[in-house]
Amino acid sequence: EPFDFDVTAYRYDSADDGDADGVMDIGSDPTDNGTTPAFAASTQLLISSITPAGGSVGAFSPGTIAAGAFAAGVAPVTSASYTEVGSMVLRATTT
Repeated sequence: EPFDFDVTAYRYDSADDGDADGVMDIGSDPTDNGTTPAFAASTQLLISSITPAGGSVGAFSPGTIAAGAFAAGVAPVTSASYTEVGSMVLRATTT
């Protein structure tokens, strides 16, 4: 069933990056860092992990968000879909 969500650009805080690789750690909470309202970049959406372990990584749609979809650092995504069951971690990266 299709679902909706927002992709929000948050400011970097080293407290959310325990291994200092420049990427926020899974499980950290960036919502107290503040947003980056001027952010507007083409963004790729990727499945980075799934459960149950050993399951199949399905197809996720949409695979990208256009830079123009961001307003005040937030891009709404509507009618997203994932072809498998279980849970996933969705990662957004700029392209």
